[in-house]
Amino acid sequence: MKLSKRWAVINAVGAVCIALLCYLLVMLSKQYSSMIIENRSTQLQIICKTVSTNLGLGIQRDVNNFLYFVHTDVLGLTDDFPQEKAAQEKRRQELYSIFCSYKRYNQDSISNIVLTKKGSDVPIISLTQNTYTLFHELGAQDGRKMTLYFGEPNTLYLAIHFPLQNGYVITSYIDMNILYEQYVSFIKLGNKGYIMVKDHEGVVIMHPLKEQIGVNAATGRQQLYPGVTLKLDSLQKMIEHQKQGQEGSDIYYSYWWPDKANIKLIKKISAYAPFHIGDTFFIISAVTDYEEIAQHIRTNLLTLISLSLLLFAIILVPTIVVIFVFNRTATVEKENSYLRQLNETLNTLHKNEQIISHGQRLDLIGTMTGGIAHEFNNLLTPIMGYSGLLMQTMDKNDPNYDDITEIFDAAGKARDIIQQISQLSKNNLDVVYKYCDTKELLTQAVKMAGAIKTVNIELSLMIEDNVTGLFGNMTQLNQILLNLFVNAFHAIGTEQPGFVRISCRNTSKRELMYIVPQEQRKNLDEKNTDYVEISILDNGCGMSPQVMDKIFDPFFTTKSKGTGLGLFVVQNIITAHRGVILCDSSEGKSTEFKILLPAALSNAGSPQGAGPAESAVTEQYCSGLNVLIVDDNRRVLKVLQKGLEQYQNNVTSLDSSTEALKLLESQKFSILITDNSMKDLTGIDLAIKARQLNPDMPIIIITGFLTRAVIEAKQTHIIDDYYVKPLIMQQLISAVYTLTGHGPEGQTPR
Repeated sequence: MKLSKRWAVINAVGAVCIALLCYLLVMLSKQYSSMIIENRSTQLQIICKTVSTNLGLGIQRDVNNFLYFVHTDVLGLTDDFPQEKAAQEKRRQELYSIFCSYKRYNQDSISNIVLTKKGSDVPIISLTQNTYTLFHELGAQDGRKMTLYFGEPNTLYLAIHFPLQNGYVITSYIDMNILYEQYVSFIKLGNKGYIMVKDHEGVVIMHPLKEQIGVNAATGRQQLYPGVTLKLDSLQKMIEHQKQGQEGSDIYYSYWWPDKANIKLIKKISAYAPFHIGDTFFIISAVTDYEEIAQHIRTNLLTLISLSLLLFAIILVPTIVVIFVFNRTATVEKENSYLRQLNETLNTLHKNEQIISHGQRLDLIGTMTGGIAHEFNNLLTPIMGYSGLLMQTMDKNDPNYDDITEIFDAAGKARDIIQQISQLSKNNLDVVYKYCDTKELLTQAVKMAGAIKTVNIELSLMIEDNVTGLFGNMTQLNQILLNLFVNAFHAIGTEQPGFVRISCRNTSKRELMYIVPQEQRKNLDEKNTDYVEISILDNGCGMSPQVMDKIFDPFFTTKSKGTGLGLFVVQNIITAHRGVILCDSSEGKSTEFKILLPAALSNAGSPQGAGPAESAVTEQYCSGLNVLIVDDNRRVLKVLQKGLEQYQNNVTSLDSSTEALKLLESQKFSILITDNSMKDLTGIDLAIKARQLNPDMPIIIITGFLTRAVIEAKQTHIIDDYYVKPLIMQQLISAVYTLTGHGPEGQTPR
């Protein structure tokens, strides 16, 4: 009897436990399903907002680029078209060519550029023959008007109209399909999900299926599927809510439109958010298949129930609950982490796209000129080397001597031209720096400024006698000085007498700590303790504190025709030179700019313009040096080897820096001559390792571009000297003998 009661109690407890477990599983299933759907809705909502932000930034990028293009001086659209037909046609062709160039550089989104007279629909200039039908007026902002037009079938264009002061209107047409490809189409939402964009009336303007564009999402789709009776009540109800400009999510019934052969009513889940543009808004919707989510939920629940029953049978219910909770938490966290990473990646990609768009033309020019300069330097080195060697061995009365001299001089002039071309290199801001004489720099800049100032302005220059030089780019330093001079001239005007006083002195980093604000001290070069201060003081109109806070912002200007990029570029150049620019101004009185740049010692490199006769090697020099030459250009390697062997030296030449390092480990040399730009080890890296193996061995680097790293390598005694290609053979030979102690004094090598 007791046993029967015990089993009855056990069965009752077991039944209660099973019932409780089933109840818990049912409640957990509902909660889990609700959580998954809510989480998915949140994900879709975040994606909608991200797409909205990126679309806004993409459109604003194109607007800003086009605004900058319209206000550039190269267009010259401040005057009317000439009256004569020939002049009109010439002007039209000039503008057409400029428009084409701009479109090529922005070919990802710009479809057409049109110039019309205000109030007229007849284009004066149009890059295409497209015709446009008005779809929506989007409103005006900052003087520019935005409109949606239909072009060819299923294609919408966003038109940005910029009215000009002379009565003309210039319009940029942006292809909405291309914007969709750039910022939306790559985002995948399950197997069938997609992102679409509607206008405020529910008409589709962006969709992966182009035939849907221009169709009302609620009332117009029946015409696309005449053979099927569509049930769109729940879709229309959701669209009515979207048309109110609100964000949210919904579950509704609709169709997968691309599947025309098997179109059927299905359940979908969608999140939506408004995208404000002009005076209206668009609706961005992220749509995915509800069945995919339900299948995912069913699969997970079935697995959960099976495991729960199995583990319950062996009394492991608490363990399975803990595991389930842990796994669920980890899954949710992983999904949230993925969404955060996706959002950060999209933001980073957009910022990088803005930077690339702003500098893509300069990068193109820089890539071409940098490569050309480097290759020409390698070609000119053998020309100057062989011609110099021939001149050394030939009698001046030889009939061929003058011809060889002409070859040498022509190569020298080509070298000067290549040095000018290299200033356009995209690396110019970072690497094409050299020693600049401060007095020469300021004197030339003031001379150029004197030619453009008005007669009412007095221009003066005062330089202290002990002012040191600068290490930088002469072209860019001239650019920032002339920009500041011109700004000072504009501030003074042409009516009242005025002055612009330029002064220059040496200062120390310790002194700068008292005048440079804390947030700008990070721009100062950590290795430099001495600086050059250039002051530009004028008695012009001055600036208010509000204006001073914005003068270095891009596109900010107080001039009616200015671009607002002058001081922005000036600050970037000075920052790249490891310097700081400061401004002090009093409204209605004066303005003073102070440029603080790191000081540099006098140029340590040997002169590059001397002829072979000025640095010729005499017979007094000794021979028998063991020289190692490393360069991956065989032509340069050959001429250097021949030049040194001419004086009975033992020369080993290698085109691999790694092989050179192996040879240095087993053999000693009198001197190492190496190129800097090589595949495996750079010249500086090879010099560091060679210095560890043989501290007393002199090292010379030859380079196509003189970089800050090469200068610092000499200052820190990693190398003994450097030469810029194309180099003169006799100068290199003289340097070799001087560094090894085999000069005219007859010293022995180190």
